[in-house]
Amino acid sequence: MASSSSPEPADVIPPRRKKRSKAEVPRKNGIKSLQKNDSQAAVTYFSECITLSPRQKDFSNRGFAFYQLGNLASAQDDCSTALEMDPNDTKTLARRGMIRKELGHISESLSDLSQVLKAHPDDETTRQLVSHMSNLRAKYERDQIRTLMDATDCTPSPGSVWYLVSQRWWTSWKSFVQYDEDNSDDLNTDVPREIDNTNLIIGDELFLDFVSPSSLPPSSSSSSS
Repeated sequence: MASSSSPEPADVIPPRRKKRSKAEVPRKNGIKSLQKNDSQAAVTYFSECITLSPRQKDFSNRGFAFYQLGNLASAQDDCSTALEMDPNDTKTLARRGMIRKELGHISESLSDLSQVLKAHPDDETTRQLVSHMSNLRAKYERDQIRTLMDATDCTPSPGSVWYLVSQRWWTSWKSFVQYDEDNSDDLNTDVPREIDNTNLIIGDELFLDFVSPSSLPPSSSSSSS
C-alpha cells in the first residue's frame, strides 16, 4: 500500500502594504495648523502637498489659509482651482463667496452664495448673506447709473446713439435699483431679466431712453413741406 504524501503547503504571499503617499504627513500637519489658527504654517504644508500629490481639498484648504492671512487674490485662485476639480463642493463655494465679498466683487460673491443657499436652503447664515449681498448689488448699480446719468448730456444731437426699451422693463429696472428712492434700505432684489423688447411687438408702451418722440430730430428721409 503506497503511503499517501501530504500536499506541500502553498506559498503564502503576504498582503502588500498600501504605499503611503509622501503628501500624507504634510497634509495632516496642514489640517492641524488650520485647527491651531497657524495659517502661515498651513500654507507651507498644503503647498508641499500640492507639489507632491495634489488633491482638491489641498487647494481649498490652502485657499482658506490664504484668506485668513489676508491674501485674497491667492485665496480666490486656490478656491477656483478646487471648484474646477469638484464644482459641487459647497464648502469651498461658500469660502470663495466670502473671499469675493471681501474683494468687493459683489455679483460674483452673490452668485457663489446663492448656489450654496440653493444646496442648503435651511442655512440661515447663508440666507442672510445672500440678502445682504443682493441689497449691496442693487445699491451699487443704482449709484453707478445715477453717476452715468449725471455725466450724460441727454439732449439729442446728430450722431447720438439711443436705445429702445419697453416701458415694462424700464419700470422693473427702476424698481430693482430704487432709482426714485433716495433713502431706502428695503430694496427690491428681483433682478430684471435681460432686455427683451418682445412687448413692443405686441403693443406695449414705448420708452425711448429718456427722450419723448416729439423731442427727436426729424428723420432725414421725411419730406419737407
